[in-house]
Amino acid sequence: MELNDCTGLPLREGLLIQSSLFAVCMACLSCGGSDRGFDAMGQFEADALIVSAEASGRLVEFGAQEGKWLAEDTVIGKIDPGQYLIQREQAELSVQAVELKTATPSPQVRVLEAQERLQREQLEALQIQHAAAQRERRRIDTMFAAGAATEKQKDDASSLLALAEQNLAVAKGQIELTRQQIHAHREQVALQNRGVRGERAVVESKRDAADDWMLKTVITNPVAGTVLTSYTHRGEWVMPGKALYKIADLRQMVLRAYIDGSTLVKVQLGQEVKIKVRYGDAARDYTGTITWISDEAEFTPKTIQTADERANLVYAIKVRVANDGYLKLGMYGELHF
Repeated sequence: MELNDCTGLPLREGLLIQSSLFAVCMACLSCGGSDRGFDAMGQFEADALIVSAEASGRLVEFGAQEGKWLAEDTVIGKIDPGQYLIQREQAELSVQAVELKTATPSPQVRVLEAQERLQREQLEALQIQHAAAQRERRRIDTMFAAGAATEKQKDDASSLLALAEQNLAVAKGQIELTRQQIHAHREQVALQNRGVRGERAVVESKRDAADDWMLKTVITNPVAGTVLTSYTHRGEWVMPGKALYKIADLRQMVLRAYIDGSTLVKVQLGQEVKIKVRYGDAARDYTGTITWISDEAEFTPKTIQTADERANLVYAIKVRVANDGYLKLGMYGELHF
């Protein structure tokens, strides 16, 4: 008994015809897939930057609306600095309190220095007396040798000279002692103030930290560009690290595309390439420059190729393109090398 398929033909002939049709279809698809009209395809993206808060507090001012163009270093918001003002005032009061603990050697040292000056004046007078005693001793010695002076006169002159030398030595010792007292007092005050200086450094660092936090309450836009996404609103409470908005310079777009190994040999960094962007039935042509070529191969992304071609390994490239205002993020572009 001969079996028939749904077409009414014998089963063997039906299977042969279906196999032939499948082969023809695959051949057509293969020919159509190889004639794409472009060398690679990719999506447009931009170098976006997420700006985050650096201080905590209520957002009292915020002007980063989506779609708004912001110039570099523009102040676009402010966080309430009240808590940091209080911290700075407390630190400033602490600095003043520490300054009151600082000892100064000036009053005591001035007294000792005045005492030293008086001792020096006394030393000068004793030096005059000593010089006079030396002259008197020499005169008596001369007279005694000539027989014009007695032994008692010679002894008295010697005693007077010895007393003058003793007074001179005592005066010099007193001056040295006063100098040591001045030095010791200064060392004592310096040692006392050493701990005070350490305490002052701590409170001054707290004051400087409060000043730094206050500067961070002013939100400054770091780069020129267009606000893509705003993550917060005026009046909300923000913390350090909280994302405020995303910004990118859309005047320069990046087309991220993928090429296979056979096409890799046709491209190089700095090479100019042609790009076609389709807008429905219309299309616009652009010129771009290859700025990056990946060093590692990867599986073809689903958004670029069909699932049947995922086994093919490709290399990512980036092409920088000047935006004439028509290019948008996420658009597809066709590359021609």
